[in-house]
Amino acid sequence: MRDRDVAIVGAGPSLRKVKDLKEEIIVAADGASRYLESYVRTPDIIVTDLDGITKINGSSFYVVHAHGDNIPSIDMVIEMKKMVGTCQGFQLGRTKMYGGFTDGDRAALLALIAKARKVSLYGMDFDDEKIGMYSKPYLLDDIPLSERKKIKLKIAKEILQFSGLI
Repeated sequence: MRDRDVAIVGAGPSLRKVKDLKEEIIVAADGASRYLESYVRTPDIIVTDLDGITKINGSSFYVVHAHGDNIPSIDMVIEMKKMVGTCQGFQLGRTKMYGGFTDGDRAALLALIAKARKVSLYGMDFDDEKIGMYSKPYLLDDIPLSERKKIKLKIAKEILQFSGLI
């Protein structure tokens, strides 16, 4: 990503308006990868905590966030040809800590750390009252935000404001 234009694509309701991306590198936040693979192009990097993706493609690089809620899905990692693990706390072994609270803001911070020339955000609907249907594989449409998701998006927005991305 160094010195390249990077698109960070979240799974918010506005994702379905994304039809073409001009950036050199496309980074999908978890389930946004399903939309991109179907309607735009396969993302170069997928930042995931494994709750939005349904299959592993052979070409994307995966940045997988480890936490207690995704232990049942961890077997998906075996299929990933290119992968790095991330953590929220102390780095253990080969895990990395790039910061961030959600897949979307972790993806954006990763681009900053990698010294991307320009970072553009798509489908990152922090102030919307709905969660995008691509956030979870079982959703058939956008749904109202839970109180917990509102808090998560508020924290993610604050992180990106502090980092200067929004």
